[in-house]
Amino acid sequence: MRWAARALLAPLSFALSSLCGAGVAEALEAGAGLLWWQYEEIASDTRYTGAPFHSRAEQVALRLCVQEGAVGDDGWGWSSTLSSIVPLLRATEHWPRADFLQTNDLRIGQLDGRLTLRRTLQQGEVGLFAAARWQQQARERFRKNGAPLPDPLITETIRSLWAGLLFASRRLEIRAALPLWVRTRNSSIPNTFRNRRGYRAGASLHLPLAQWLAMPLHLRAAYRIQQFAGEAQTTALWPKNRFQTLSLAVEGRW
Repeated sequence: MRWAARALLAPLSFALSSLCGAGVAEALEAGAGLLWWQYEEIASDTRYTGAPFHSRAEQVALRLCVQEGAVGDDGWGWSSTLSSIVPLLRATEHWPRADFLQTNDLRIGQLDGRLTLRRTLQQGEVGLFAAARWQQQARERFRKNGAPLPDPLITETIRSLWAGLLFASRRLEIRAALPLWVRTRNSSIPNTFRNRRGYRAGASLHLPLAQWLAMPLHLRAAYRIQQFAGEAQTTALWPKNRFQTLSLAVEGRW
């Protein structure tokens, strides 16, 4: 696992480590854990069939993460992170619409890459980060305004680029970001949605386990939220949507 993780992050390691100057301390972290997610779509514009509606689904998934970073003697450092949400089970999505109640199966997967420039201060760390995220909602047994679709599998893919800020103390880390670029496509319609109104934020708390296990492990609990305002077009609607997660993972550091 350690060799594979370094291979994934290696293209950035050499260039960024050289920026930190002499006395660079490098570290590699990898972890896995369970994640609970909740996904919602909300629409109130009655020009669209079925609105107002507020859909909701929730389920448990697997979260994987690998991170490599370095800190120089001058307090400047960097980290690159690759994380993913791997679906384990199907969720049942409920759509209480204005005309009827619709249900369908839903799976959500996500891949997120992040590059952070960090500065160590007396009381903790501050930083800037850029991120790229791919997220897909895959629906089965979905009906469009009550009618079954020719393809039983409908996918909605959100691709996005972000810029944000980091604040960290000894145990706590807080991140917040705004989208720079968004492209959303749904396999059942030809439209592309580009509205960038939204945000993502998260907080994580970690607890070292080395004193009990004599191993370089720690426990990390985290809450994260992503929200987009959606986009109304003449022939299609991307509803306002919110994706929240709670996760608990065991991570190792080398």
